[in-house]
Amino acid sequence: RRAPANWSSGKLDYILLSALSSSPNQLYYLPTKTGIPDADKAEIRKWLDWGRKNIKYLQVRRDLPDWPAAGNVDGSAHIAGNSGLVFLFNPNASVMHGDFALTADSIGLKGEGTFSVTQEHPAAGRAQTACAGETIRWEVPAQTAVVLRIQRSGTK
Repeated sequence: RRAPANWSSGKLDYILLSALSSSPNQLYYLPTKTGIPDADKAEIRKWLDWGRKNIKYLQVRRDLPDWPAAGNVDGSAHIAGNSGLVFLFNPNASVMHGDFALTADSIGLKGEGTFSVTQEHPAAGRAQTACAGETIRWEVPAQTAVVLRIQRSGTK
């Protein structure tokens, strides 16, 4: 089977994360799955399952301050109380940084103390620890979406 003529596998994670960040209640219609490569079907399924596991965060959205703007990283925060997710999108052709503060005004984060910021996508494992009120500066590769999980240090 061939993929539909207007189907593109490129940056599928970026597209799906942008959709999940925009609204967890969107309805997506694919006229047919016929011809969509199995690897792409698996990628779509992976992100939809991830979204279901993180629905309590996805139902809350706050655009990061001063964004979007040409030549910047765009992003949104999905924080419930003292934990959640931050999406950073870099559509630019070069590596850029996204900045946000661990505050209620910036991302909706409540609580004091120390927080861990852990990258889940594209490569898991990179982490930073910061206190409430501090600014996080995160490198975002060119034309890539980054997902960060924020939680109090020592919690899972």
